[in-house]
Amino acid sequence: MLSEEKYNEVIRFVLRKELEEVIGKPQGFIKGEKDENLKIEIHFAKRGELEDDESKLQVIPYVVFEVFDNNTFKGILAYVRKGSEDRLLNKLSVGFGGHSNIEDKNIQETACREIKEEIGYPIKSSELRFAGYIFSNNDAVSRVHVGYVYIARMNMKTFENLEISDEIKEVCLYTPKTEKPQECEGVFENWSSIILNDDSFINELMR
Repeated sequence: MLSEEKYNEVIRFVLRKELEEVIGKPQGFIKGEKDENLKIEIHFAKRGELEDDESKLQVIPYVVFEVFDNNTFKGILAYVRKGSEDRLLNKLSVGFGGHSNIEDKNIQETACREIKEEIGYPIKSSELRFAGYIFSNNDAVSRVHVGYVYIARMNMKTFENLEISDEIKEVCLYTPKTEKPQECEGVFENWSSIILNDDSFINELMR
């Protein structure tokens, strides 16, 4: 149940039929071209009016950070959320973002705002590289959202000095496609599982 404030928040959404005209109807991570997201018209409505409408997908920027020490890839920034949402509580995630509201100039600005709020990192829109979409019917929540996936870089010193919010329990580094022991332990939430198990996304890293 949404609070009155969240119900009345005016957010961005896209029409499922228009999205499917651009990316088709596959499930999971769908690689996108640089400016492909600009081809899909953005609409606005109150969040509460969209919660159960599968024809209108709420837009969520989903930013994944590559962490480097000089030029050496150290892993993906992952975190465990304390969270107000039960479905994310104590689960690992590699994506930062949230609902894109009308006060934000665009989706990238939403991403930058959320990142600053959650880990204290003042990233710029120009530092975000569009990678594709997360489009899933795995559960009721995913069926009314679409992830706009971006990749950004962070240096090791910044990672070690992040100012994490009260919503985040801890941060760690996750290295995909390795049999070595991971610094991060736990179960990943749905969207993170989708991209970390998708070779086309992993191939987008370290470009």
